[in-house]
Amino acid sequence: MSKLAATRISLQLPPGAPSEETDTLVLTFRAHYIDLRVLRSSLSSSPQRVEVDEGFAGTLTHASPAHTRWTHVVDSNGSDKLDEGTFTLLPNGDEVEEGLTEAGGTYREVWRQVPVEAGAPAWFLESTSPSPSTSSSPSTKDTRMGEGGEKVFAARMGLYYLTMGQTGARGRGYSAQRWQLEGGAWRRVYKVGGMRLPEPSEVGEVREGEEVWVGGRGYVVREAYAI
Repeated sequence: MSKLAATRISLQLPPGAPSEETDTLVLTFRAHYIDLRVLRSSLSSSPQRVEVDEGFAGTLTHASPAHTRWTHVVDSNGSDKLDEGTFTLLPNGDEVEEGLTEAGGTYREVWRQVPVEAGAPAWFLESTSPSPSTSSSPSTKDTRMGEGGEKVFAARMGLYYLTMGQTGARGRGYSAQRWQLEGGAWRRVYKVGGMRLPEPSEVGEVREGEEVWVGGRGYVVREAYAI
């Protein structure tokens, strides 16, 4: 996907018709991504209990300019299978993603760019250590699950911030948050699960490759640049 921040317009599982039951935000970086899909039906419940349809994050590669592969290091549904899709640009600027479902059927998703200001900060953090007491500094070598099976990702793309994590393999203890910068202040849009996740105001200026502590957890800055 060429879009830095995108929302899904529709999902189609042929021969069914296109529809959209989620409020989705995907932040795509050069080699990483984070994707949170919340069921719209859960947003109208009283009291509101936000329910995740799917949420995953990890690394991405491009087999070709139009073909992307995603690894699911954190996944709300516990899947660790390779995820891949092919993209086609539509005349209106939207992108169509097509591929195979885990069940072997086909899918077709339409994605639309969410406005991102040029020059805005973009960064992607990956947890490496659970607490300062277990290590003097974060480890840069961990690209899978951390100690005890925990893993947390946090990412900012301009006005948008997503963070998610799980306390064990197969999506155990999955938690996620979505934030948006409005009028100079961060507003939490969604919170799911009870895991301690970093809030955007807790992350200062970062440089790619550096090691930081946020909320008692070690992180490596996998990517950091101006959009």
